[in-house]
Parts: sequence; C-alpha cells; structure tokens
Amino acid sequence: MRRTSPLLPATGVVATARDASSLPARVRPRRRVTVVIAIALSLIHPPSATRPATGAEIDEAPLARIERIADRVPFDWRAHGVTFAIGCSTLQAHCPPAAYETASRTILIAQRSLDADALEDLVLHELAHAWQFTTRGWPDAADDLSAWGYGDIQGLELAADCLATIWGTRRTGYWICPPDAIEHLRTLLGPD
Repeated sequence: MRRTSPLLPATGVVATARDASSLPARVRPRRRVTVVIAIALSLIHPPSATRPATGAEIDEAPLARIERIADRVPFDWRAHGVTFAIGCSTLQAHCPPAAYETASRTILIAQRSLDADALEDLVLHELAHAWQFTTRGWPDAADDLSAWGYGDIQGLELAADCLATIWGTRRTGYWICPPDAIEHLRTLLGPD
C-alpha cells in the first residue's frame, strides 16, 4: 500500500507500509505489525553521512578539531579559499570517508569519520588535494609523479599520500611514498 505519509505532509514524501513478516528474521517483531514509523523517521532524520550537512546541522566541535589538524600544515588553506564541512559530496553516488570538491574548494568529512582513528590522516590527504588544485592546477598536479610512472587520477591520489606523509600522517590510503618522490614533492611545496 502506498500513500503520502501524514508525518511528512509538507514534503510530499511517499512512505510505503510493509508487513513486518517481510523483514529479515533478526529484525522482525514478535507480533504482526505494520512497519511504517521507522521508514518515516528515516525520511525525516536520514543519517547525516548520506547527505551534506546544512548550516543548522554543523557541529562546531568537530570542525574546530579538523581545522586544528589543518592548521599544522604549512599550506595556507584559508588564504586559498579552502573550507571544511561535515557531510558527503552530492557529486558522488556513495559517501567516501572524506572528499575534496574542487569547484567549491570544500573538504567534506563524512560524519562516520569524525570518531575514526584515521581522521587526521583523512584531513591531511584531502588537504593535499586542496594544495594540488589551488596551487598546481590540472594537469600539472596529475603529472607530479610522472617520473615514477603515475599520472592522471592515480597520480593525484598517490601524490596526495606523499604530501600527507610530508605533513605528518601516520598512514596512507594508497601507497607508501618512496623517499625520492617525497623529496621531489618537497621541492614543489617550497620552503615551509
């Protein structure tokens, strides 16, 4: 049965009522009930990791923590117009732990990453992408590791790991940057 939910009249969201017997056994209630409240509540309050945060939803404490991590880096991200937000990119089908949106110069950190042990590593890696695009530009940044046989998107990701290593990351997501590649990127960064 499909009907407009009385809980969401202004949104026009349609909720579907399902018989609980169609649910997996581990979540099925003991009595026969119609499951519509959980669906409606998930529409009213979807998990923040599945959509971008709005101004009213941004928690300042995590943003302050993220900015403290970013402020340890010699790259003046504020002067380059880079900002941080808690949420997910609307440009991607899934929600990665973190992403840099080049058009808005925004580093998005997924809600689930805020408590992650790797938050610092994620911030440094995405900040490296911000440096790549605001100072080097495309395609130069993509070719920074061409001497090692990497270019395009793979070159960007690997170079971001190298930059994050220079800036003090404990671990990287793509590779352990060789010392000669680190030295090459240090020359591109210039003096601290």
